[in-house]
Amino acid sequence: MTDNIDETTIGRARRRALELGEECLASAKLEAEQLTQDLGRESSVTEKILLEQIAYLRVRVPRLRAWGQTREADKAARLLANLLGNFEKESKVDGG
Repeated sequence: MTDNIDETTIGRARRRALELGEECLASAKLEAEQLTQDLGRESSVTEKILLEQIAYLRVRVPRLRAWGQTREADKAARLLANLLGNFEKESKVDGG
């Protein structure tokens, strides 16, 4: 009987983790679309890739902090800062 309870609890936790991941990806997709629109011009392929990564991290960092995952949030925030720097360099190269 205990095995069934554990499997059910584990199953619920897995389903919830998947739901949270899907919500995060959906939010990041919307964020990427908004960032692309804010650019005010057609973005290059490299810019689109960077914008997607930036958008994902902009959504992910606060969620990690909310879940108490400070170390992971700090790592993601540093990565976000690096990506923003790369995006700025790429935009200058593309004439933006």
